[in-house]
Amino acid sequence: MTYNLKLNFTSSALTTLAAQNKKIVVVKESNEPSPISGATIAWFTTQPFQQVKITWENDFYLYATQTEFKAGAVIDKSSSSDNSVVDGSFRYNFGPDAAIFQSEAYSGSNGTVYMKNLFTDGFFTAFGLAQKISSGSKTVINPINAVKGIYNDNIAFTPIEKIRVFMQANIQDSKVLTEITSDPIKLDFTGKTEQEIVYNEAKNIFVLK
Repeated sequence: MTYNLKLNFTSSALTTLAAQNKKIVVVKESNEPSPISGATIAWFTTQPFQQVKITWENDFYLYATQTEFKAGAVIDKSSSSDNSVVDGSFRYNFGPDAAIFQSEAYSGSNGTVYMKNLFTDGFFTAFGLAQKISSGSKTVINPINAVKGIYNDNIAFTPIEKIRVFMQANIQDSKVLTEITSDPIKLDFTGKTEQEIVYNEAKNIFVLK
């Protein structure tokens, strides 16, 4: 399924935002606890224009990272699944010899992605899901969440199509955020494929159109 988000800005707002070096930030809501309480990951960032369209699909990829999960860190995907993962009927084992994800048949719940960390060396600090997202000529597969996982841990991810959108300076894709400097708009795409929002310059927030 493909999801579309349209964002609208006035010329005046764009001038102000450019002077403040602010970008559009999209973060994904997660059912899984973050390694740092209250922290989230900047799933996608992009420059604002009068009209911006952001598109994504509900295809997910597993990843492992050696990045220390802390405020301001940029999550690097040290290893990731070659293809989008299948929920419920497979489990993806990381390792034991090579730092790659390998699938095996599994009896799980639809809508949940399962993995097991079999990599014996403790090089990898966290695991998570990544999701493809695009706007204009930019298309990326970026992390949407992260959880800690030691050797022999079974980890389950149940992704949801809920996002938060806001403007922020000094930001880039995959950056760990412990502070959001403006009030985000919360958008639930459950049962929806399109939504449209407008930036309110006076309040520095987005509102539904």
